[in-house]
Amino acid sequence: MKGKGPFGSTLFERKQFFPVWNPVIVEGEYLVFNEYPFEPSLAFQDKFVSISSIQNIDLNHGPPTLLVNKELIGFPASQKEEIIQISFEYNIPVNRRPFIWNSILEPFLDQEFSEEENQRTYQFLLNYGLSRDEVDAWRHLVGAQMMKYNFDTMLWDWTDLNIFDMLAAMRPKYNQTQFKMLYEVAMEIALLSPIEPE
Repeated sequence: MKGKGPFGSTLFERKQFFPVWNPVIVEGEYLVFNEYPFEPSLAFQDKFVSISSIQNIDLNHGPPTLLVNKELIGFPASQKEEIIQISFEYNIPVNRRPFIWNSILEPFLDQEFSEEENQRTYQFLLNYGLSRDEVDAWRHLVGAQMMKYNFDTMLWDWTDLNIFDMLAAMRPKYNQTQFKMLYEVAMEIALLSPIEPE
């Protein structure tokens, strides 16, 4: 296909890389997700997510996340205050979750890391059960797409690539079945870390 980027991305891929995060609507006891960007998600399959099913909220990631049925569901950062209000009304814990995927994706940021910093990252991930070989395998799997995502699009993110960035990058590469499998395993990895109170 025409329109190849420096890292080999096609015009089709670059159009698919950035999902649209539509506003979440509060409707009674439900949050309504219209056209959630990731098809395997509960928020796509059944756009009505019961507020009572939200186990905790993490406001420290971009986008912030809700934990529902072993899945992190993102919502627009512009609605942080609205979600905080819901957490008060329904007594939903607001927690901080360590940055597992952000650490796995460090090599694809627009910056360089020292060997000492790399070793610290490997140790951090090992603390949550991911061996160096496992981390390297994941980096190998997603690496080409992440380079296309961050550099061919001129995003040039140098601070933070997360699970949703990775999923957006891999979405154009995989068919529906493959992407569903990736999504499920990616969520398992994201939830390896225990939550920390705010």
